[in-house]
Amino acid sequence: MQRLTEGSIEYSDHVVVGSKLKELHLSNLRKLEHVWSIADSGRILSFHDLDSVEVKKCGSLKYLFPPSVAKVLYSLSKLVIEDNRRLEDIVTATVNEEVETAADTLEFVFPRATHLRLCGLPGLKSFYQRRHISKWPSLEKLQINHCDSIQNLFSEIDLFQDAPGNGVGSPNSQQTGLFLVDKVSFLYLESLEISEMNRLVTLFPSGTACSFQNLEVLKIGTCSALEVVYEIEENAGSDLSVTKLKKLSLTDLANLQHIWRRDPRGILSFQNLSSVTVMGCSSLGYLFHASVAKALVQLVELEVRDSSLEVVAAEDKGVPPASVLEFVFPRATKLELSDLPQLKSFYPGKYISRWPSLRELMISKSSKVEIFAFDSKKSQAVTRNGNQAEQPLLLVDKGTFSNVETLHMQHNDNMRQIIWSGRHRPNLTCFSSGVHFHFANLTTSES
Repeated sequence: MQRLTEGSIEYSDHVVVGSKLKELHLSNLRKLEHVWSIADSGRILSFHDLDSVEVKKCGSLKYLFPPSVAKVLYSLSKLVIEDNRRLEDIVTATVNEEVETAADTLEFVFPRATHLRLCGLPGLKSFYQRRHISKWPSLEKLQINHCDSIQNLFSEIDLFQDAPGNGVGSPNSQQTGLFLVDKVSFLYLESLEISEMNRLVTLFPSGTACSFQNLEVLKIGTCSALEVVYEIEENAGSDLSVTKLKKLSLTDLANLQHIWRRDPRGILSFQNLSSVTVMGCSSLGYLFHASVAKALVQLVELEVRDSSLEVVAAEDKGVPPASVLEFVFPRATKLELSDLPQLKSFYPGKYISRWPSLRELMISKSSKVEIFAFDSKKSQAVTRNGNQAEQPLLLVDKGTFSNVETLHMQHNDNMRQIIWSGRHRPNLTCFSSGVHFHFANLTTSES
């Protein structure tokens, strides 16, 4: 079998291996307990040619690699592990190898891996139980789905402590993540997709976010316990990291309270964000810190639906407010705010917003919005019967919406005024059911 270069084994209880094996695909092996026998560890050091490993529906498998194999997977480019319900560790902490590594931090490096997918692994607890660090310097795409035993995905190596007694690590599940990382572990990761991780509370704990500054796409969906995406340290130092994040998608996160728990100003910059989509986040009171919103010069599309937002941008705490804050979105072409029953205004303080490239504007089912837009130079508040009324949804300069081609407003039942300051009225086109407007209490429309 020395010349075997591909392996794809289905509906069998035995595994055939070869020293020049490049592809290993295992599926529907219900009784398979070991891919590599620990007793044969002296023979398996030759698997450095493995390029692709896919293991699916092997219901008796509790781990995939022994450490001696995982440490030499220098050619691995793709690792897919799916629907293995009993899998607890990707790399096992074997009794035979623990003496050698008891006092050390074991390092697993996958220099050529570009794609890692972990899906349908409800019993998965760790990458490796003992103190270690894993590095994926070429990884481009990471997908993790339905791994319900995981409370944290990433944590710093310094937070890991081996359990006393039997010599085998027992990570503190409240602190230790699936991956123990340093600042370069996922340095070139471009796409991260997380879904159906129902014990995950924080995606990026303090100290880990800077390891992902080349991330361009972040998609999180249906994680019912998730409270925070970015946990920002209060005293994180003076070095500013500019992230490359371009697309942020958050859907069906019922417990999400903060995208950034603290203002990331001076720590992380998100100035490259071009697309933000938020749907089904019923605990999210605001979207951005004001400092983040002010830096979104590349933003093209902003869509927020079916969430509990009161404001889009929140006031920054501990920072003296400017007399009038200015939000400029020079490239934004689409703004949609739909089914937001708690939404009151874009920003709670004094401000001006400018949207010079906006083409599509959709506001619907936002029952607390009374006034759509008002010219900020005329007034910072609108009065009704001598009393101060709710602040308009948007405070703008004259001509702000001069390029809008499509305006969709529907089921904003308390909206009383539309005050339009553009050069011309837009083409009033609705994107569903052919209905252009629905305002139960509309009294004024001006331009």
